[in-house]
Amino acid sequence: MFPVTRKIWTYQLNAGSITIDESYALTNLSFVLTAGTGSFQGSASANGVPSAIVPLVIGQAVSVSTDSPNFLDNFTITTTGSVSIIGK
Repeated sequence: MFPVTRKIWTYQLNAGSITIDESYALTNLSFVLTAGTGSFQGSASANGVPSAIVPLVIGQAVSVSTDSPNFLDNFTITTTGSVSIIGK
């Protein structure tokens, strides 16, 4: 039997936004603002309370994950500068 492998996805977001949906097939995502300003926001609501925009702080990493086989869906990162992203 061969071990299960998981490939790593990396992306450098510069002055724009990216919405991670289930087509990316990611269960774990980490990102860090390296320059400028930025924020992130989910699309879910919990007990009727919608997701809010959360500001990013330069150098402070953020990680989100979901249980496999579910994928992260409708999660948006926005920046005026640069955000380094890594996912699997």
